[in-house]
Amino acid sequence: MSRTKLLTAAAAAVALLPAARALAEPVTYTATFSPVNNSGVAGTADLALDGSTLTVSVNATGLVPNQNHPQHIHGFADGTPSVIPLFPPTPDIDTNGNGLLDDAEAEALIGPPLLGLTGINSTGNVSPTGSGEPGGANAPSTTATDYPAVGADGNLNYSGTFNVDPTLFSNLATRALEIHGLFVNDVYNPEMPAASASIQLVDTGGGGGNGGGGNAIPLPAAAWTGMYMLSGLGGASAWRKRKRHA
Repeated sequence: MSRTKLLTAAAAAVALLPAARALAEPVTYTATFSPVNNSGVAGTADLALDGSTLTVSVNATGLVPNQNHPQHIHGFADGTPSVIPLFPPTPDIDTNGNGLLDDAEAEALIGPPLLGLTGINSTGNVSPTGSGEPGGANAPSTTATDYPAVGADGNLNYSGTFNVDPTLFSNLATRALEIHGLFVNDVYNPEMPAASASIQLVDTGGGGGNGGGGNAIPLPAAAWTGMYMLSGLGGASAWRKRKRHA
C-alpha cells in the first residue's frame, strides 16, 4: 500500500474515533421524588439509556412496610411533557373531591404508564427483560405482586434493565416516574400514588463538560495497522531528515 493511501486510511480512522465513542456512551438521567398524598416518601432515581437498553435504579424511603409498591415510567405517546402534580390537588384536578390525588387524576397530568419497573423483592431482582412498550413483556402490570416488596424498614433499593421502544423513550426528560402504594381508609391501595418525580437529563452521552461513560467502540484491526504504519513512516521520515543534516 502506498504511503499516501496509508495516510488517508489512518486519518479517516482517527476522525471516526470520537463519533464511535459518542455512539457507545449511554444517555443518563436523574430524578428526585416528591411525596404525594402526604406519604412522606422521598428518594432518587438514576436512568441510563443505551440505544434500546434502559437501566433504572430507584432508592426510596418512607414506603409502607412489607408491601409491594408498583412503580412506573409515565408519559404521553405523542411526546407531550409530563407535568408533576402539586399537592394538595386543586379542584380542577381533584375531580372526585376526596382531597387526594388518585391514580387516574395523576395520569391526566403525567400520562399513562409506559413501563412497569417490575421486580421480585427489594433487592431489585427483576422479571425477564421485555419490550418496554404497551402490550409488551414489560408492559405495566395490574398485579401488585409483580412489583418490588419493601421490608419492615420501608426502604426500596431497586435496579432493573429493560429493552425499550426508542420511539417512546428517546427523550426521557419529557417523562415522569411514579411510585404507588398507600393505606386509604385503613385499606392498602397499591394503585394510590405515593411519590412522583420529573426526569432530568444529566449527560447526552457525547462527552462534553458532563463527562460521559460507556465503552468506546473498538476500531477495526486494519485501522490500527494503518496508524501503526503511519507512525513508522513518520519515524522513518524524521530519521532521514536527521541523516541529511548530519
